[in-house]
Amino acid sequence: MLRRYAVIWTILLVVLLAGGTSASASNEGPTTTCPLLKGKPWQLPYAPYTKGSTYDVSLLGSKYSCKQADSWIAKLVTHKVSKGLPPLVAGGPSGLRCTGSADKQGFAYTGQCSKPNSFTGPGFVWSVG
Repeated sequence: MLRRYAVIWTILLVVLLAGGTSASASNEGPTTTCPLLKGKPWQLPYAPYTKGSTYDVSLLGSKYSCKQADSWIAKLVTHKVSKGLPPLVAGGPSGLRCTGSADKQGFAYTGQCSKPNSFTGPGFVWSVG
């Protein structure tokens, strides 16, 4: 149940951050689901304040491997999410904009890195696992 809500929130975040831009078909390749990533512990920012330390990881396009995305995400989840809109997460790959949702402590427990104004790739998405 928790995983389903996390995926729904991540999809909503991606759609909202696209901000009405038109997404054209991409030749970046299909979305790939990676194995669960064990990382920095997170705590949901709403009751019942569930805790965990695993993340679901999906690739957008074919530029990044699961290993590369896991390496970036392991760093990004240790960064706080900005208070602005969109909620940015600093320290992502060059050329990509990383956005996220803050956990109870303000760290990026869900998010995505992709080209600005795009959610079709290349890039990657993470949410609680």
